[in-house]
Amino acid sequence: MASFRERLAEAIAAHAPTPSQPTATRSKAGPTRASASAAASEVPRSALETRGVSLPFLMDVLGQGSTLTPGQLVHGDNTTGPPDDWRAFDAAADPYSLRALTAGSLLSVVETAAAVAAEMEGDEAKELIEIDGLPLFGTPTHFVSYSWHGITCGDLLEALQSVAKGDPIPPYFWIDVFAVAQNDTPEHDLHFEGVIRATGKAVAVMHPWASPRMLTRCWCLHELGLIFEAQKPVEVALVPGVAATSFRRAIKDNFGSLLMTILASVDSQRAQATKPEDKERIFAQIEGSIGFDELNVRVITLLNEWLRKQHAEVSGTPWEQRDARSQVLDFMGRMAAIREEVKSMGLDPTIQHRADDGVLFIGGEGGIILGCTDASAYVSAQPPSDAPTHDETADTSAAPRDAPSRTTKRARCNDNGAGTAALGEAVGGDDAAAMEAEEPIPLDEHIPERLKDGRVCERYSATLVQIDITNIANKFYKLQLVECEDLYYQWVRYGRVGEAGATQMKGPWHRDEAINNYCKQFKSKSGCSWDAYASGKFVRKRGKYTPLELTK
Repeated sequence: MASFRERLAEAIAAHAPTPSQPTATRSKAGPTRASASAAASEVPRSALETRGVSLPFLMDVLGQGSTLTPGQLVHGDNTTGPPDDWRAFDAAADPYSLRALTAGSLLSVVETAAAVAAEMEGDEAKELIEIDGLPLFGTPTHFVSYSWHGITCGDLLEALQSVAKGDPIPPYFWIDVFAVAQNDTPEHDLHFEGVIRATGKAVAVMHPWASPRMLTRCWCLHELGLIFEAQKPVEVALVPGVAATSFRRAIKDNFGSLLMTILASVDSQRAQATKPEDKERIFAQIEGSIGFDELNVRVITLLNEWLRKQHAEVSGTPWEQRDARSQVLDFMGRMAAIREEVKSMGLDPTIQHRADDGVLFIGGEGGIILGCTDASAYVSAQPPSDAPTHDETADTSAAPRDAPSRTTKRARCNDNGAGTAALGEAVGGDDAAAMEAEEPIPLDEHIPERLKDGRVCERYSATLVQIDITNIANKFYKLQLVECEDLYYQWVRYGRVGEAGATQMKGPWHRDEAINNYCKQFKSKSGCSWDAYASGKFVRKRGKYTPLELTK
């Protein structure tokens, strides 16, 4: 059986417009604007709230175009512009693209199919708008918010199939590429408030999970704002299969960093749109309604609750409902404090996501590390024996990495040029740099007066950090063994990054006892022996501190 797009093209060709409708003259760019507009004016528009599509329809259209992005489904995959710019369009090269199919009607796909079917009779009409007796179009039950960027039609289909699984009532999804006219889009089609109010729930497709593209797109965040204002429940959907498996692994093994990475990515005022005019109008609508700050709070609250529920399910630990809003406001306040700290250092406060290793950082390369999804640890052609693969980073194909030695990481940091670690400055120095250069390690700047004439014993000095978004923390722990007048003291300074923190001094001891106590303290905080760390074999442990240079 031919695909829906092929059947629609054949039906359009076979059933010319009625005499009252001028015939559209087709060219490479589609029908002439005047003739097409005249034809469209003769066809009554259906309400935006009625343009839902069924799951069988999606299985046909999205399944047949599974390797296309939503943008390519609309504009074709032979555009004259670059792959990520769908504003260029060639109807002759892509006759089955949604724009080409609706160029004569200037209507949405749903309306175009209904209008053509109305010109047909009996079984012929049913074959176009029904599958196995089920109408392809109907009143939407779900409003779908997703990004045209970073997802294929096949991925989108799988995510929506997972949403529909087990639903006793066949769902109808409102999806912009089918419900909105894609040629000369009328103003009416760009107002989704009524649709959202009319649907039972909304679906937010988070893909790729390591850095959801919808959180960076103006239209998606605007849709979420409208959903929040309408007080509709939101179901967060993932693409099942390998990607979902790697997500569950990250949730179980690296929850704190994953939570920080995703939540810290939300900043509606930095969202982008393909068309500058879309960004301008959407920003004006957000400012005139919910506001950027409130939108950020609600999006982060949604994600925070969803991620914590997922963690409880995967880890088997009970999920406790807390005052999510106050928790999120606390998180946002601390993020603002970190940004101000970075600004005071003269560094860029923009949050960035590094594709090769999933690290989220602020202050430029070598700045403060906010979290790490360890995304590339699961990217390979074949999964290692204890880890799945995933396709979350489209431009990444690196095999799973062993934990690099401190020497390797240090060289990598040196390649950053001016990337002096903001976190290192915030907590006071970089011990590894001095250790590898065999230079004297400086005493902590807050060392008490009585020890300022001392020196660090051999190489026993470490600055540790811990990102723990579960408790909304960004902490450091500085540990030094200080030799002064033939006696040895353990000096500790700890607290929140950006603050001086609290201090503690133990001792004095003789040398062997002091070294033994220092190594015990280091292992207690990091979960790794000092010997392993000093030999470049440090292994990170969940819930423990990590040496600063290994976070860069």
